[in-house]
Amino acid sequence: MSKMRPFLVALLITFFGANAAADLYGSRASFLLHNDLRNWMSLSYLSTSVDDAWRRRVENALIAQNDTHIYLYSQNGDDGIGNVSPQPDWELRLDHLNSRGLRPIMWLMADDSPDLASKPLSVHKAHNAEM
Repeated sequence: MSKMRPFLVALLITFFGANAAADLYGSRASFLLHNDLRNWMSLSYLSTSVDDAWRRRVENALIAQNDTHIYLYSQNGDDGIGNVSPQPDWELRLDHLNSRGLRPIMWLMADDSPDLASKPLSVHKAHNAEM
């Protein structure tokens, strides 16, 4: 049965949407959020380009739609959604998210950051080990 699980999850998502799979397995996460003014991405949560008021709005939006997890970049080149690089206050931010019921899921690198992608493998290994 365990070999069938990925297939069943994909089937559920295809026919019923992501919420059905989330209800079945007890977790839910979104990274694209919308409000009246603009699109938000939870991935930028750890960026130095956003402030705590913005972070609270993202948290509240995720909680309002019953998300249990939050997707975060651990690094991103500044492509309009916020530069992200490791900071000393991250553990406090991650503890805060956990206290609000949002379990962090780290994306180790944005896939649209050519400046990061061109770095040597040793740099990526060091970053991944730090995370």
